[in-house]
Amino acid sequence: MRSAPAKSQMAFIICRRYRIPLADSNPYPVEIMGRRNFGERQPKKQPHYRYDIERSQLHARGRTPGPAIQCLARSFGHARERLSPSLPMSSSPELSIVIPAVNEETRLPETLRKIHDYLMARSLRAEVLVVDDGSTDSTAKVVDALRQSYPEVRRITNATNHGKGFAVRQGMLAASGEIALFTDADLSTPIEEADKLLAVLRDRRCDGAIGSRALDRSLIEVHQSVLRETAGIVFNRVVRLVTGLNFADTQCGFKAFRLDRTRILFEQQRVIGFGFDPEILFLARRHGLRIAEIPVRWAHHPASKVKFVEDGLRMLGDLWVIRRNAWRGLYPRRETPGSET
Repeated sequence: MRSAPAKSQMAFIICRRYRIPLADSNPYPVEIMGRRNFGERQPKKQPHYRYDIERSQLHARGRTPGPAIQCLARSFGHARERLSPSLPMSSSPELSIVIPAVNEETRLPETLRKIHDYLMARSLRAEVLVVDDGSTDSTAKVVDALRQSYPEVRRITNATNHGKGFAVRQGMLAASGEIALFTDADLSTPIEEADKLLAVLRDRRCDGAIGSRALDRSLIEVHQSVLRETAGIVFNRVVRLVTGLNFADTQCGFKAFRLDRTRILFEQQRVIGFGFDPEILFLARRHGLRIAEIPVRWAHHPASKVKFVEDGLRMLGDLWVIRRNAWRGLYPRRETPGSET
């Protein structure tokens, strides 16, 4: 009895012999870094993973395969469909989505499902990187289990917790997409809002695009407490004063960047806590990169991981760290193609 690979090879030869349309020339799934890389839909001009024999076409060529050959060819095609029923193969994703996560075993299943549906609906070649930053619950096991249904998902794990800035930096530097977007594990900004950011980046008008709650507050679906919103406004004014940035909202956790132009930002990033956002934007201005601020929908989640007093004070301290790093020459300017001076 022939082994499974031998049968697959025979089916491949039979498909070629009778000119049965193939989705690609390689009958085997591609393995990249120990995982099957099913990150994109097939281009519309090519047939999907279907190996059903069009009898009319074969009769027209004067070649009609027998029942045994038809059965074997269909079996080969159906086996390929079971490997990846929805997401075709890709070696270079156009989008990487980075999700920093700490003890997110409860929220991640719904988050990854929504992201998967979003990628499917838009036929995006993508990878999803979940950075498990020292979780003490079953976050890692949950992610590994979900990878069976969502093969675009990868997991990066830290033995101990370092901070959101550290996790985002780690994910952005590990990303291989043309554009990398990081978002919170609770999807406080719906993943569909990524369309707005990607539209700006795809035509190369800007090097980065950041979501903003302050540009159009009517898009806020669930508000924070009055105390938290007031503190956010005050913090933004301090950011403007200390760093010279003129963004209305630096803290929305929904940002996207063209990695070929902005990887240097994450290479030079030093703040590892919640105050890393102003540092990234400060570095972008220092390197002459263009950043667009885009109003997005947003909803506050009561289970927010940001501690109002403790983290708030640390973020204020991080602003002075940014200025000190600049004075000490820790952010050297580097020439980037087409950068503004």
